[in-house]
Amino acid sequence: MSEQHVRATGGFAYGVVGADIHVFGDGTPLYVLRRWTPAPEADPRWLRQQPSRMLHARFAVAPFTGREDELGALHSWCAGGPRRAARWLHAPGGQGKTRLAQQLATELSAQGWTVVTAVEGPGTVLPPPGSQDLAPDGGAGLLLLVDYADRWPLTSLTWLFSNALLHQPGVRARVLLLARGTDPWPALRGALAGEQIDVSTQSLGPLEEPSGPAAGQGERGATFRAARAAFAARYGIAAPAGEPDLTDDDFGLVLAVHMAALVAVDATASGRRAPPDLAGLTLYLLDREHLGWTLLHDGRGAGRITLPPAVMNRVVFTASLSGAQPHERGKRLVDALETGHPTPTVLADHGVCYPPPEGMAGTVLEPLYPDRLAEDFVALTVPGHPADYPAQAWAADTADAVLRHGSGPARAVSTLIAAADRWPHLGPGCLYPLLAADPGLAAAAGGAALTALAELPDITTALLEEVVDAVPRPTPANLVVGAAAVDVRLFPSRLAAAADRHERAWLYSGYGNDLSELGRTKEALEAARRGSELFEELAADDPETYEEHVGRTLTNVAGLLRRVGQVDEAVATQRRVVDLFTRLVQGDPGRYEPYRATALANVSVHLEAVGRWEEAYRANQEAAEAYRTAAVHDPRQRRGLAIALSNAAALTFRPPAEDVALREAVELSRQLVREGEPVELSPLTACLERLRDHLSARGRHEEAVAPAREVAELNRHLAEADPDRYTSAWTRALMSLHGILRDADRPRDAVEVGEEAVTWLRRLADRAPATYLSSLGDAVRRQNGALRAVGLPPEAEVEVERRVLDPDSLRSRVPAASIVVDGVGGRAAARTAPVGGGAGRDGARAGTPAGLARVLGAGPVRSGRRRGASGTPDPAARGEAGPSLGRRVVRLAAVPLPAPHPRSRGGGGRGGHPDAARGPRPALGRVLRVRVRRHGAGHRTPEE
Repeated sequence: MSEQHVRATGGFAYGVVGADIHVFGDGTPLYVLRRWTPAPEADPRWLRQQPSRMLHARFAVAPFTGREDELGALHSWCAGGPRRAARWLHAPGGQGKTRLAQQLATELSAQGWTVVTAVEGPGTVLPPPGSQDLAPDGGAGLLLLVDYADRWPLTSLTWLFSNALLHQPGVRARVLLLARGTDPWPALRGALAGEQIDVSTQSLGPLEEPSGPAAGQGERGATFRAARAAFAARYGIAAPAGEPDLTDDDFGLVLAVHMAALVAVDATASGRRAPPDLAGLTLYLLDREHLGWTLLHDGRGAGRITLPPAVMNRVVFTASLSGAQPHERGKRLVDALETGHPTPTVLADHGVCYPPPEGMAGTVLEPLYPDRLAEDFVALTVPGHPADYPAQAWAADTADAVLRHGSGPARAVSTLIAAADRWPHLGPGCLYPLLAADPGLAAAAGGAALTALAELPDITTALLEEVVDAVPRPTPANLVVGAAAVDVRLFPSRLAAAADRHERAWLYSGYGNDLSELGRTKEALEAARRGSELFEELAADDPETYEEHVGRTLTNVAGLLRRVGQVDEAVATQRRVVDLFTRLVQGDPGRYEPYRATALANVSVHLEAVGRWEEAYRANQEAAEAYRTAAVHDPRQRRGLAIALSNAAALTFRPPAEDVALREAVELSRQLVREGEPVELSPLTACLERLRDHLSARGRHEEAVAPAREVAELNRHLAEADPDRYTSAWTRALMSLHGILRDADRPRDAVEVGEEAVTWLRRLADRAPATYLSSLGDAVRRQNGALRAVGLPPEAEVEVERRVLDPDSLRSRVPAASIVVDGVGGRAAARTAPVGGGAGRDGARAGTPAGLARVLGAGPVRSGRRRGASGTPDPAARGEAGPSLGRRVVRLAAVPLPAPHPRSRGGGGRGGHPDAARGPRPALGRVLRVRVRRHGAGHRTPEE
């Protein structure tokens, strides 16, 4: 039986069956899922009143033509490959993305697939009260359509991928994301790395059309003729003869060809002449909008209205910017327009001309469609263009009213930016003055708006500087890419204005960070190298001032080298940094010893990545000693020392007295917290976790209880202050404490702790089953073991799907991944093996201990509770005979790049090094019992 989840928001109950509802803290949905429905059959007379209705993908009047190859590629993607896959389908507006997706949905639905659409919020208009049954019908497959994906916040998209909808047992799931550009894709692809989601992109190019004698025989001609016949049928006339010249580049858009066909039919029916170019077609269709309003006002249409055409013009302009609104929000927005007409009348009359989609009767201000026509309408309404179309003096003030009284600036700002890209007058005539008055609007509109704004050719660098200055610091994850795009656009002007080599060095360093954020790693490496070269030139003349900056920028170079796979060169570059600071320490130990320490920590990370484990161990030990020396004169360096000591426990070779080092790391971290460092920024929790795991793995369970309990208490306090961020971590800490208490033969204490963990996990799982249901099931199972141990009845087990690892998909996304399998050869033992190969696939899919043991037989045992033949703890595992061997993730320590010069507000201003600004990516989904590890992916920076 499918479980129903209902969320009441402001008195409005929105429910789904077979999926999750992910909400903000105030209950507002991050996104809304709806069951896809086929295109409705519209009354031809109603369509003819405003011909633009026939261009709306919702009505699918024109038959699908001209994209057969692209449709076939999507069908192949849906039918083959891993169980879960996502594809980013991108093309300019009007290129037919939505129509292609609708055709795919139509054909897959006929084959038994369940098709669902996702609409991003907040500001999303909810479906009618009641439930959306999204449970797959016959198990053939699930297609999730995400339109305007480039306008979604990254966090909302990552939560969407964790939805239970995409994790139905035995159901093939496909997520098709529609977007105009690709700028947000690298960040999302990175967020999905390591998950069992196959990712790909597909672009839609312009329709082809030969020139010369073969003109009209290509895709454009075929699309035109099919659309013309369909439109003529709605008009009840024979399709007009003749075809326009479609060879101009403008007609590479599917929408442009459909507009030509529609205008040809409408002009024939009304005795007009069809214009030959896209600009003329646009004006023709907008004139027909005005005519439709006038006929309805004069009582000659189906559904008379009382609103004068001049007022309707302003309301349609408003709706084109605001998009559909909930009734109360739309009422407030129309009130702000002060039209001189009763607001209920304005909304009702506008709804006659632009009714909401079926099933969305509670919404108002449905915009003009298609989007590109609406963008042209907005641009032509603003004064300053040479076209033969009446501009309106109220346009800029009305746009300002939408931004102040609508449901947020995202759609309005994005629409203005898209229109300004084609209509140069719109920037200085409307968009740029609005941004100058409130530069924060661009950031409030989202990262996609910032990226698109940076691409406008005529925006001034002064305005872009104001816009990027208004981006919050530290930059939220959803704005990092957009802010970087603005900084990259500003780089040439900043460089040209740079007064000297000093400023250019800072600019190149920040430029490298920004390019890194955009996924342009090779270019970032070139920029970082140029920055380090400039600092080296400066250091040749003034070593006292600039040599430390050489070391810092070379650290960034080394990190980028590692990211592009040049690990040996990364090691060599980082060794140069070590040598540099080792020399500088001789002259000024107090100043340079911390830099030397962090350089050693970095080289340890790079050495570990390249498999030079003994050298990595020695470098880490040197780093710890260097931090210890520096801390004598600068107590702040205790933080770096604590991290280095904790990092040592994650190396393949680890120190003999590992627990002594970990206890020192814990004590140092406690000192920092007592002196005012926030717990969430300190290494205390991580150090305690390492100590807890170290003690437990060696059978010293009673000793492990204290650090385990402290970790739980620290996370409890954090969860009380920020429940959305830390509640999950608190429940994990509780279950770790639960397990250690059981191992310490304290089952009654374990029952008490487990009860609290299960209670909170039930709340989390109720909110997001796909993310937390597996954790709840595991917690209940473990709690039942404790209950039985004390003679109490167990709870009902939670039924959880055991997902199957797909090594093919995983290997394609994370080539360096290995599989860590718990429970092979003992409760606390674990083994690893590289992903890939037939044996790996067969064993992982079989899921049997014997099969997994065969797969992982050659893999090293990750340090757990390793025992000798007698069953006593293995001395090597206790670290009694020199450095122990174990495969663990190493936390990255890096010298942060100093804040850039004030004119360069990118890159280093948002984080120390290329990885720091990005922050942790949201976790998406889980592979039960089999964990995926990406070596060296964890980050811990002594000075972050």
